[in-house]
Amino acid sequence: MDTPTATPMNVLVVIDVQNCFMFHNDGMTAGKGGTFLNAGEEASREIVRELETLVNGKSHVVFSRDFHPMNHISLEGYEGRTVKNPPDGNVWPKHCRNKRVQCGSRNNSKCNSEVNIPNKLVNTTNGELLTPSSDPNTLEVIGTELSYMFFTSNKFRKPVKQLIEDNRRGESKIGLDDTLAENGTEIKTTPDDADRTVNFNQKPIDEEGIKYITLTKGERCDKEAYSAFNYHIVYNSSDPSDPVKSNIKPNDATNSTGLWEWILKNKTSDEITITVCGLVGNVCVMHSLLQGIALWNNVYSKQNPEVKVKFVYSLKGTRFAAVPPFTSVKPDFDKDNVVGHFNHKDSRPEGMGVISIINGQTPINHSNQVTSFEVLNYEGQLNKIGSIMDEDISNINEGANSRGGRRRRRSVRRGKNKSRKSQKHQKGRRTYKNKRRFTKRRS
Repeated sequence: MDTPTATPMNVLVVIDVQNCFMFHNDGMTAGKGGTFLNAGEEASREIVRELETLVNGKSHVVFSRDFHPMNHISLEGYEGRTVKNPPDGNVWPKHCRNKRVQCGSRNNSKCNSEVNIPNKLVNTTNGELLTPSSDPNTLEVIGTELSYMFFTSNKFRKPVKQLIEDNRRGESKIGLDDTLAENGTEIKTTPDDADRTVNFNQKPIDEEGIKYITLTKGERCDKEAYSAFNYHIVYNSSDPSDPVKSNIKPNDATNSTGLWEWILKNKTSDEITITVCGLVGNVCVMHSLLQGIALWNNVYSKQNPEVKVKFVYSLKGTRFAAVPPFTSVKPDFDKDNVVGHFNHKDSRPEGMGVISIINGQTPINHSNQVTSFEVLNYEGQLNKIGSIMDEDISNINEGANSRGGRRRRRSVRRGKNKSRKSQKHQKGRRTYKNKRRFTKRRS
C-alpha cells in the first residue's frame, strides 16, 4: 500500500438516501414518497440541498444503500410473516429489495411474481419523473438505487449518474461478491451467509477531487445491517413465520460490511474524520455512528495504533420519520428525543456506556480510542458533544449534571483525633480502591 500523504481523510457517509425511502411506484402522494414515507418530495429536495454544502471539504463520500434479497427474513409476505400491530421491528414492510436475488434457504415462488413491478424513468438533467420515453438523458428509477432527487443538483448529478451506471455493472461499490452486478434478468439464489464474502477492493469515481463510492447493506439472508459498518443483528429462523432478532455479540469484524476495510485501505492520512447523516436519524444513521465507533475501538484501532479517528453525527442532511415519537422530521437532539434512542439497551453496542450530551462549540480531537463525538445541528454548526461514558460507571452518573462529567472525588480529611499514621493507612486504602476502580474503567 502506498505511504499515506498529509492530505486529511474526511469521509462523509450518507445513509440510505435512495429511491425506496424517497420514491415508490405504489407509494403515497402519487408515487412520490418512500416505502415508509421517510422523506416526501420536499424533504428529499432539502436533504440533497443540505448535502451540497455538507460535502464541502470532504475527501471521500460513501453512499450506503439498503439492499435486501426479495425474501429476506425480516420482510413480510413470506412463510406467513406479517408486521405486528404495533410493529415490533422483527418483521418490516417490504422495502429496498434487490428484485434479482432471493435467499435459497427460504426459496419461495412468490418472489418470481414480483420481479416485473414497473419502474418510472427520470430525466437525469433535471430530476423530473417521466412516462416511457426515448430521451437518451433518462434512467430507470429502481428502488434500491440512489435517489433520483440527486439529479436536481448540479453538484451531484454527474457523480451519482456515474455511480448508478457503474453499480449496475458491479463496479464502484462495496458489497457482497455474489451480488456486485445489479443488472440482468436472471434471478439469483444466494448461498448460505457463511459462504458469502465482502468485496471492498472496488475503486471509487473521482469528481472535482472528491472520491465517491456506494455500499450495499442488508444483503445477508438471516442478518440485518442498520449500520453501514457491520451486520449487528441476527434472526433466529427456527420459526421463519415469526423470527426473533437479537444483537450479535461480541462486536467484531466477522460481520463487517467492508466499510472500515475500504476506509483503511484508501486512507490518505493517519487522521480520519467520519461524518454520518441521512435516513433515518434514530435508526440507520444512529446505528452507523454507534457501531462504527464500537468496531473501531474494539477491533480496528488495535490493528492500526498509529491512526486517530474522529466521528461526527450531522443533523444537517438527516431526517427522521414523522411518526411517534417524532412529530417532526427535524426533532431536537436532546435527551427527550433522539438521545433516548441512543441510550436504549438494544441500540448501544455491547460494552458501550451511556451517552451524555453536553453543549459546546470546541471541536474534539482525533484519538485512537473514540470516547466522544461531535453533533452538528441542522445548519451544519457544531453545537453539542456526545460523551461516551464507560459502562461500569454509568450508574453512578445517572442524574449527573448536564456537563456529563464524573463525580468529583471527595478529598480525604484527617479527623481531629486521628494520628498521621492512621491517616496514611486510611488514605492508602482509599487510593488503592480508587486505583482499582479506574483500572477497571479503562479496560
